[in-house]
Amino acid sequence: RLLENLLNWSRMQQGLIPFNPEALQLYPVVQESFVLLSDTARKKDIDLSYSIPDSCEIYADSNMLETVIRNILSNAIKFTPKGGKIILLAKVDDDKSVTISTKDSGIGMSPDMVNNLFQLADQTNRRGTENEPSSGLGLLLCKEFVERHGGELWVESEEGKGSLFSFTIPGNNTPKRKSDIDRVVSAENKTDYIKNLKILIAEDNKNSELLLRIAISPFSKQMLEASTGFEVIDVLRNNPDIDLIMMDINMPGLDGLEATRRIRQFNKDVVIIAQTAFGQSDSRAKAMKAGCNDYISKPIEINQLLELIKTNFGSQ
Repeated sequence: RLLENLLNWSRMQQGLIPFNPEALQLYPVVQESFVLLSDTARKKDIDLSYSIPDSCEIYADSNMLETVIRNILSNAIKFTPKGGKIILLAKVDDDKSVTISTKDSGIGMSPDMVNNLFQLADQTNRRGTENEPSSGLGLLLCKEFVERHGGELWVESEEGKGSLFSFTIPGNNTPKRKSDIDRVVSAENKTDYIKNLKILIAEDNKNSELLLRIAISPFSKQMLEASTGFEVIDVLRNNPDIDLIMMDINMPGLDGLEATRRIRQFNKDVVIIAQTAFGQSDSRAKAMKAGCNDYISKPIEINQLLELIKTNFGSQ
């Protein structure tokens, strides 16, 4: 499931997933997801139910919508203790869009966890009530897919009192024709002007590292890794031909900014792009002052990263 989410996220970022919205009945889409997850819920003795208006029609890409519903329900099951309840609700809004909500009686989240839920922060990667693993990538993918439809995904939660995940999707008030189908773009065509780079990934979060590896794979010949500022410096000293360092600002021990300052004392040429999930307003200024060439926020968008690569390395 982790690999599937990683690949889907990468393909979505690169424009490789076709977007084929069409008129759909919501009920069969929800029912399919419930069938797939019923055994998992049954093993935890969780009451899984739904309430959907009769003949509720939406205008959506069925594959994307199923992925969103399946991931949100799976997440609810994971963090709901044995004997709990989960219900999926749908209602038609005044503008004819449809709001789909999943409410659970699970362990809930603190305000900090809710704020960082789509940032791949370490504190969101907790295990489920039966020690089920969690990466946070499924929810990141859900957000991407919902926003592709022009909708919004949000969360309400309180520790010990469960969570409510809601998202909007267009109702079927659109002509029943596929007029908004994405053109599939080849990643090779988008990156053929970039030379093969030797890249050092400085990142202490394994999920972020996996996403970054996928994001930079089209234009890298070799990828090295480090999880602390001290390791970054050591790897660079042993590999002076490194072209690019993707430098996480927030690393344990020696952070990315101090590591950059020390690197600039012996290497002025390597391109360093700072990256952070926290997005403080002064992060860019601090990164540039420390000696970074550029700055990007996480989760990284591949098109934005491509532009930074093109700016710093140009064409072959």
